[in-house]
Amino acid sequence: MTKQQRDATRSALLAYGRRQWARSPVNRRWEKAIEDSMAYYKEADPIRADLLQLRYLQHRKEADVLEQLHIGRTTYQKAELDLLFFSLVAVYGCSAFAYVPHSLFWIDYLTQVLKLDLFWMNFNWILYGSGSALGAFCSYLLAKKLGNFTTLKMLYCTYVFAIAVAILNISPLFTFMSSFLTGLLNPAVVFLTSYTILQLHGAAYKKLWSIATLIFASIQLIGGLSFSALQHFGVTYHQQFVLAAAVLLLGTAQLFWVTRARTAVN
Repeated sequence: MTKQQRDATRSALLAYGRRQWARSPVNRRWEKAIEDSMAYYKEADPIRADLLQLRYLQHRKEADVLEQLHIGRTTYQKAELDLLFFSLVAVYGCSAFAYVPHSLFWIDYLTQVLKLDLFWMNFNWILYGSGSALGAFCSYLLAKKLGNFTTLKMLYCTYVFAIAVAILNISPLFTFMSSFLTGLLNPAVVFLTSYTILQLHGAAYKKLWSIATLIFASIQLIGGLSFSALQHFGVTYHQQFVLAAAVLLLGTAQLFWVTRARTAVN
C-alpha cells in the first residue's frame, strides 16, 4: 500500500459513521468497503473483526483494545500476517512448479514442435534475457504506484497468461511473447514476494524468506521430476503447459481470496 493509499484509508476509517459523510459517491464506496471488510472478518477472523471495530471505528486506545479482547500485543499486530505469509508462499510455490516447462524443455519445444531455426531459437533467448533484466525493476515501480498485493496479483495473472500462450503455435509472435513475459515475471515475483515478506514481518524476514526459498526450490525439484515423468509417458508439450498454467491459476486464485478484504480497504 502506498503512503497516499494509507492516508486515504485512515481518513475513511476516521470519518466512517459520521452524519452525511457517505453522501458522495467516493465515500459511499469507502463505506461499502469498510462494511464488506467487517462482514468478512466477522465470519473468517472474529478477533480481527473486533480489532477493526474497537481500534479503527470506535477509535479506542490500543491498551483498552488489548485488555478488552484479552490478547497480547503480538496477536494484535500479527492477527493476519501468518495467513498472508502462507498465501504468498503458496502462490510462490505454484509459480516454481509452473516455471518448470519453460526451463526444462523450452528449447526442445522450440525445435521439435515449432521447428524454429537457430536464429529464431536464439532470438527467443534474447527476449527471455531482456525480460529477466527488467523484471525486478518493473515490479518495484508498479508496487510503488499500486501497492504490493495489487501488483503481485497483476503479475501472477500475467504469468498465467505467459505460460498458457505458449500453446498457441499459429504464429511465432506468441512464442516471443511467452519467452519475454516468462523471463520478466520470474524475477519480478521473486523480488516482490521477498520485499512483501520483509515489509510484513520485519525482523523475522530472514527466517521466513529462507522457508519460502526452501519451499520454492523443493517444488521446482518435484515439478522437474513430475514433468519428466509426464514426458516419459507421452504427455504432450501443450498439455504440460496447460497443467503448469492451471496450477499457477489455482495459486493466484487463493491469493485473491485471502487478500480480498485487504484489497477492499486498501
